[in-house]
Amino acid sequence: MKHIFICLLILVISCKEESKPECNYIKDYYPQIYKADHEFQLGNYEKAIEYYQRAFNTCEPLNTPLYYEIRKFAKASAILNKNDVALEFIKKDIEHGYTITSFVNDSIFSNVFESKEGKALINNYENLRSAYMSAVDLEFRKEMLEIWRLDQAFRQDPIKVDSIDAIHEKKLMTIFETKGYPNRNLIGHPSIDRKFIDVAMILRHTDDSIRKHYFIPKLREFVKDGSCPPNDLAVVQDWYYLRRGEKQIYGMFPIKKDNTISDLKQLDVNRASIGLPTLEQKRKRDSLFLVNQGR
Repeated sequence: MKHIFICLLILVISCKEESKPECNYIKDYYPQIYKADHEFQLGNYEKAIEYYQRAFNTCEPLNTPLYYEIRKFAKASAILNKNDVALEFIKKDIEHGYTITSFVNDSIFSNVFESKEGKALINNYENLRSAYMSAVDLEFRKEMLEIWRLDQAFRQDPIKVDSIDAIHEKKLMTIFETKGYPNRNLIGHPSIDRKFIDVAMILRHTDDSIRKHYFIPKLREFVKDGSCPPNDLAVVQDWYYLRRGEKQIYGMFPIKKDNTISDLKQLDVNRASIGLPTLEQKRKRDSLFLVNQGR
């Protein structure tokens, strides 16, 4: 009897493990997010939620630049009167460093915040914000802000800029090995001090050889685990090719006949291989965004 119980316990544990597939953000997450965003822009909120949930069931939700899926999932849930779900994702947004103000000032969330649970979240906001600020490594943020400041300050001075870029290159390699990709989870959200850091821009200023053989392969790893946005990798790699007079392979800069691979189908394959939307998906998203902004 004891033997049977142990076998059943092992079976249950193995089933639980199988129910949590390993997340690959490139294959499992971003394709669903782009589909969800398209449906969201069209106002098909039920369909959007379906795609969002497919992504979130496999991978931890992110807030991908331009797509902001946590926020949009909360909004779609509020529109469909799924207030509990909306509150859960508003809280996730706050835990990612966003403030509650934009939610409170958005009439779509009126019913959410009029509920008992919504009022409780407002009352608890300062505690959530304090917990977030306590978790941010402010010294590391200062270090990255200084790297960004110096990166931009001396771009017109070839003597100083070469020296600064070499120093930053070594610092970033150490950061990559000891901390990972310096995303907003590591360096904090701009809501802290209203200052932005463009890590991809700093990486574009590293030595070509080191960028090719170290930074780009590392960025691929970080994209796969969700810590680096695909855009950052694509910008850094396309810039590498363009600087060398070669053709970009992701189309991150203005696409012209002389600066982009001629096979646009292959370009879309390249984009999908690192989690970017196809050119057509991007075009539709940009068009719908302008329409929804009244432009």
